[in-house]
Amino acid sequence: MRRRFPQFLALLSALLLLVVTAAPANAFTGDQAKADASVAWLRSQLSGNLIQQFGTADYGLSLDTVLGMRAAGETPSEVKPILDAMGGIGDRLEYQGSVTTGMVGKALVAAHVSDYPVTNFHGKDLVALAQRSVDATGKVDGGPGDTGKNLFSQAFVMIGLAQQGKLPAATVSFLADQQCSAGYFRMYYTDGKTCDAAGSGYDVDGTALALFALEAADEAGIDAAAAPLERGRKWLASMQEASGGFPGSRFTPTANSNSTGLAAAALRDAAPEAAQRAADFVAALTYPSGPDAGAIAFLRTQRDGWTGGELTSAQRSGAIRATPQALLAFAPANYAFLDEGATRGITAASAGAKLVGDVTYTWGQVTTASAVPVWTEVYIPGSGWSRSQQTTSSPSGAYSIQLTYGANTPGTYRWRVGVRHTSGQVEYSAEFALRRVARTTAASAGYKQTGLATYTWGRVSTSAPVRVWTEVYIAGSGWSRSQVSTTSADGSYSIPLTYGATTPGTYRWRVGVEHSFGQVERTREFTLQRVGRPTATSAGSAPLGTTAYVWGTVAGGPSLQTWTEVNLGGGWAKSQERLTSSTGYYAIPLTYGATTPGTYRWRVATALPNGDVLRSPEFSFTRTR
Repeated sequence: MRRRFPQFLALLSALLLLVVTAAPANAFTGDQAKADASVAWLRSQLSGNLIQQFGTADYGLSLDTVLGMRAAGETPSEVKPILDAMGGIGDRLEYQGSVTTGMVGKALVAAHVSDYPVTNFHGKDLVALAQRSVDATGKVDGGPGDTGKNLFSQAFVMIGLAQQGKLPAATVSFLADQQCSAGYFRMYYTDGKTCDAAGSGYDVDGTALALFALEAADEAGIDAAAAPLERGRKWLASMQEASGGFPGSRFTPTANSNSTGLAAAALRDAAPEAAQRAADFVAALTYPSGPDAGAIAFLRTQRDGWTGGELTSAQRSGAIRATPQALLAFAPANYAFLDEGATRGITAASAGAKLVGDVTYTWGQVTTASAVPVWTEVYIPGSGWSRSQQTTSSPSGAYSIQLTYGANTPGTYRWRVGVRHTSGQVEYSAEFALRRVARTTAASAGYKQTGLATYTWGRVSTSAPVRVWTEVYIAGSGWSRSQVSTTSADGSYSIPLTYGATTPGTYRWRVGVEHSFGQVERTREFTLQRVGRPTATSAGSAPLGTTAYVWGTVAGGPSLQTWTEVNLGGGWAKSQERLTSSTGYYAIPLTYGATTPGTYRWRVATALPNGDVLRSPEFSFTRTR
């Protein structure tokens, strides 16, 4: 997905009234109330407008707090006092000729998204320092004194330079080289070996930040970012545990709130259901009441150890370090785009989810004074963004475009809308996802004997229980709801077909589904034929050598294989076979024993097309001399 950074749109500011872009319709947009509570708690922990650890100003954690607050919706003026208080940060940015790249990158991003000076940040030109730290290979390295060079510093410097429109393409290549074949990014890379060759372990926090940086690079037009971005997202989503949480690394394998918050932000658009589950996990680690309400524990064990009231020193220390990034689960956002809402000239919305085969659209608004060309683009893994449908906006900027790609194939598709402004400048909307949902299946036995229980069964494409019901067609009245049920978590269901259970005939059925995304679906119609047991009538007796019959009706069973069975003492044996008439009538000769006096035990059987066999009550027939 590609967004425009503000420096490009600044050229159009005299012409365009820039609008705020809505989040993708099916993206997880967070929980503002919980985010606000966490921000309020963080603000209460400031001392001298900074986060203090062990009596000393912690500039890195204070910058994390600024970023968390901005993600949660705090305005630049509301975080400005924190940045103003960082007058002593100079030596933490540059010392004895070396650039501390992690601190510089984080400060550059925090200052940019807060409308704070980036070329004179307490006397330091953050942009120049960041540029100076990128070597010819694209590696971020501040020199011999840069003790913090790792994946974090690489990612933050890349994000910061992308925001300034100054990101070298080589940084993307270098970052991609740090990706293991599994999809994750390693934290340290000083050994000169590839990630796989070095046996580097995974790091969820670092991978999430790497994905932030790759998204920023992709938006900046560096095509090489797309493939590692896709692989990284898939790996990150695979690391989510059943609890919804994410582990930190192979050295910190327990699910924690900090890693989970970063992962939720990185997966917000690509895997909204995973982001929702991550938010639920972090919510369970949030202290719910008392003077520290809104603080987020790092580990579940820390939260479980809380007995109410004020946090202990250890609990507070853990929460202070965890909360700034953990709250991203409630306010999921890439640090690179925290200021994008104020710079967007095109909005794009969609239904978010739609059944395969259904027509659906994206719609939105372009800031324009005349009609302009707009088009959709879909992201095709391995190929990149591909243009799909094109139209022209109305003179007021409104547009609606059908989303056609993948319409008949289940899956989640990444979309964006492009516009060519009257100035010639091309701009893209925020990326949004449309999930194509497989249609619900519904099966039945097809035929069933009257009076016996039978069901319809199938599967709904869902990851949580949803409501389902049967509908039967009643002549003269139309479709009528019958039985209501709920699917299992995997979407499977089974519902009894009760209407007409005791009356022969053919019944038309369908299943209704109320999907979690709000759409009501009805399956294709199917029939259930209720068939009565064969009736069997005979003369009761007949002289030897004469032809005798059994006759009767299979109610609701035209053109069915029907036969007689005679009991030979050791079991039942098939004798003569016929087809029922169009009304279900049959007549079959009783041939066995026709020349031998005695009383014989008979019954009639009918085979249904689904393999069921219905049998009449037994009757006796006597052959006399």
